[in-house]
Amino acid sequence: ARQFLAEQGVDFATYLKQESDESFITALNPQWSGALPMTLLYDQSGTVRQSWTGQISYQTLKTEIEKLIQD
Repeated sequence: ARQFLAEQGVDFATYLKQESDESFITALNPQWSGALPMTLLYDQSGTVRQSWTGQISYQTLKTEIEKLIQD
């Protein structure tokens, strides 16, 4: 995984899961089934404000981010 991330030019914090799948899923979002892809949108206090399982459009994500910024 580290080699792949380096080859892709990833230069931001990344994390490797070491616990069981269930522990990881519950830690991220207890309502998440574990299906991928999954997107979480956090507010500035670190609270999950939106989550999507499956594909999400750029426009939808942009709109939801703009709503959070305006709050």
